[in-house]
Amino acid sequence: MGNKKLIRNIAVALAVLFVLAALAPIIIQAFAADSSSISDLEKQLDQLAKEQAALEKEIKNTKNIKQTELQKKSQLEKQVNTLTSKIDLIDDMIGEYSSQIAEKEQESTAVQANIDSQTDLYLRRMEENQLTGKLSYLDVVFGAASFSDLMTRLDNAAAIAAYDENLITSLRASKQEILDVKATIEQDKAKQEALKAEAVADKESLQQATKDAAAYIAGLDSDISRKQKLYKEAEAEEERLNEELKELLRSLAPSDYIGGNMIWPTPGYKKITTAFGMRTHPITGEYKMHTGIDIAAAGGTQILAAASGTVLKTGYSSAWGNYILLDHGGGIATFYAHMKTSALVKVGETVTKGQKIGIVGTTGLSTGNHLHFEVRVNGDSVQPLNYVTPS
Repeated sequence: MGNKKLIRNIAVALAVLFVLAALAPIIIQAFAADSSSISDLEKQLDQLAKEQAALEKEIKNTKNIKQTELQKKSQLEKQVNTLTSKIDLIDDMIGEYSSQIAEKEQESTAVQANIDSQTDLYLRRMEENQLTGKLSYLDVVFGAASFSDLMTRLDNAAAIAAYDENLITSLRASKQEILDVKATIEQDKAKQEALKAEAVADKESLQQATKDAAAYIAGLDSDISRKQKLYKEAEAEEERLNEELKELLRSLAPSDYIGGNMIWPTPGYKKITTAFGMRTHPITGEYKMHTGIDIAAAGGTQILAAASGTVLKTGYSSAWGNYILLDHGGGIATFYAHMKTSALVKVGETVTKGQKIGIVGTTGLSTGNHLHFEVRVNGDSVQPLNYVTPS
């Protein structure tokens, strides 16, 4: 009876072994298929990352050009405004000169009228006294009642003639002075009109340059929009492949957590500039989930493995820059991004807690040196501060 039971057990064991032997190729093939799929996806992700990096570089370059053109346009507009003010001032000066010229013309006309009046009186007096070029002294001599009267008559006649001549001479001098001042004002006015013509030409040239700059900026905006659309399409494809990769990783056999208590990845640098949660992205302007914490640190600062584990993936993404993904078992992983250089460890390599794995930088979509640090559980990002404490 005992022998029969022993034989039955041996037979069952052999049957199990045969079944396992038969299934082994299938299991190995399935595992190999999963590994092959992951490898293919990683290659696609790397290619997408390169395309996104190229697009991001083009967008940044175009934005830099746009910023330069905006500054240039702003300066042109300031110059146009300055010239407009200058032209207004010149117009005011020309208006003042015109007023002064009109005033001098009125003065000249008045003086000329006085000259004409005095000359007319002088000529009529000469005609009345039958003078041709000087007084007839015979009338003065024979008309005198006495010698004293004669002398008085001669003095009066000479005084009147001298007064007329002096008055006319003085009036003519005054008119000439007025004409001289008027000529000077007209010269000044002509200079201002020449300056105005020059300023108007410069203003028109600057206005055209401003229009050209505005048109160029509009073209840059269109180019940026086109590239940003391409970038978002590549980003969406990267997200889709990331989800597919996440599902494949979740389908792998579960393992035990081996990391131990986690440590702060940037010793000596504790300031968190962006917390875990929803936020407006500083570059894209999108309101979306921030899947980790940003730790401000000097460029070149060492990045330490928060826990022991295996390097699951390293690479470059246009969004994350240089990054590392460590698997610590038990569905727990840590993610380090924006590193200055590529990872200091290789995929498949085992790392120990506190080991230097990278260097702080600002690659990818980053506005300054810092470490983006994530903790992921079964592929999903969770609050890192539940696992690490700043120190």
